[in-house]
Amino acid sequence: MSPSDLPAAVLMDPSPVPLVVAVVGHRDPIASELPRLRDAFRRDLEELLLKLPHTPLLMLNGLASGMDSEAAEVFLEVIQGTRRRGAGGPGHQLVAALPKRVANYRLDFQDPDELQRFEALLDRCDAVLDPSNCDELRGDAAPGDDLPSPACYGRQGVFLVRHCYLLFAFHNGFETMEVGGTAQSVAIQKGEVHPLFLNVDEVIATREPGALIEYDTPRHKNRFEGKRQPHTYWLESQCTAPRNAKQGAPEPFALQNLLAIPRQLETINRSMATEPGEPLPWAARPTALWHYADAIATRDKARYLRWALVLMMAGWLISLLLSQQPWQSVGLVLIVAALLLFPRFQKGPKHRFIVHRCLAESLTVQDHWAELGVERDAADLFYSQIHRDLGWIRTVLRARRVQLLVRFSREPEPIEPVAKRVQGWMEGQVTWLDGTIERQARQDRLLLRAALGCFVAALVLSLATMLMAEASPALAWITEACIASFVAVLAYRELLGYEETNARYARSRDQFRRGLKAFEQALRTAADEPHRLQRLRCALEAVGREKLDELNDWVADQLKRMYKPGG
Repeated sequence: MSPSDLPAAVLMDPSPVPLVVAVVGHRDPIASELPRLRDAFRRDLEELLLKLPHTPLLMLNGLASGMDSEAAEVFLEVIQGTRRRGAGGPGHQLVAALPKRVANYRLDFQDPDELQRFEALLDRCDAVLDPSNCDELRGDAAPGDDLPSPACYGRQGVFLVRHCYLLFAFHNGFETMEVGGTAQSVAIQKGEVHPLFLNVDEVIATREPGALIEYDTPRHKNRFEGKRQPHTYWLESQCTAPRNAKQGAPEPFALQNLLAIPRQLETINRSMATEPGEPLPWAARPTALWHYADAIATRDKARYLRWALVLMMAGWLISLLLSQQPWQSVGLVLIVAALLLFPRFQKGPKHRFIVHRCLAESLTVQDHWAELGVERDAADLFYSQIHRDLGWIRTVLRARRVQLLVRFSREPEPIEPVAKRVQGWMEGQVTWLDGTIERQARQDRLLLRAALGCFVAALVLSLATMLMAEASPALAWITEACIASFVAVLAYRELLGYEETNARYARSRDQFRRGLKAFEQALRTAADEPHRLQRLRCALEAVGREKLDELNDWVADQLKRMYKPGG
């Protein structure tokens, strides 16, 4: 089936995963320092573009006077220069993230020239997020209102830090003790608790790794006379820039120390660009990113299942060899080989399956929530802090959420088509869970019967051997083979873990049925009923939470204990 044969609802969204960066900085930098700061920022941007050719940059910027505006102009110049050179590549975006509605924010600009500069930058932004279209920027303010100052700036800082991976901070190092100041954003990005915190997110900080580039920025107000490096690179709370032994200065290419997670995004985007895949009508989400994650998870699960079969056969052979005196040495060698080789060979497919299945399932929830306007972030409910190598999934989820916020701020999704897609997803989940539970229960029964058959055969043959006047070597071999088969089949059944998986799936299915029933009840109400949309969102949030709870249980069980590919 070609894409042209499919309805618009299942045409694949080819959007790459953006690297979300943000800018915070002083409003009153010393003018003579601006050329140095702009050049340093430009070099870092150009290096990012060079190292991540398939990954778009999405810059969140408050467009305040001073360094916010300077950074926005440099970003636009660098992107425009890339386009003039014909480099092509992904679509980079400048997104305004404002603490107040645009009309109210204009009042912050007392200088007419700065206001004109703000208007010019606002016109060049790909999207504008403010309290009118972004609940996280509105905070606790009533619909139609903004938070008062300085709480609105504190809320803006939390929004920037929560959603970006890399924060560019133009900071003089002086703690001003101001809510929403540059120092507070820097502290949050480093994982520190700022003394003036007003938000739960400031205490929790981000559980996934965050990076920071700090540019020493002298300013007119609150001058800091201490000696500082002109340029420092941070990964969470650790300074990553290696020092020159003689001068104590950062090495010129320390940015590369921050790019572990961005390189993973680059790998994903390069793969989606070269192998986009075909849109599938039954897919949970018609996006290239979802198809990428699902394809890798499906492939590596099959690989691990094959390794499980090999492990079962090796166990059967070892048991058989150890029972016979001449072959015991071979059996012992096989045991050592299995202990050394099997964990190493299994680790790759096992880990890749778990990681990419988590990504695919979390993306499904994230996309549906964003489409229907559920004020939840799937990254906050996917608990990866115990397993640090899963933290990049949260970075992808936050990047995808910002991408959707930007898209829907320009073109809000009509409620009815979205509701139908969500209803279809819920129905598909119930159908899939029903079928999977039945299939796995049937396979579990077959394995149990096979083990029982091997046990009965071994028992009968051993009794026959006892009753025979003269022992038969062939009969003894067959008896040992039956015993080995009994043990191997039981071990394989335990490895698959169908019984435990089905208990988890049954709980999830019951919750999806409840959510689907509630969702259908809300759909049947009149379109102008005041609480209809709220009910739809409640039902979707409930099943999304259940999906993520199930995912967290599964990850904890599989990574902390024994991996069971039945799930």
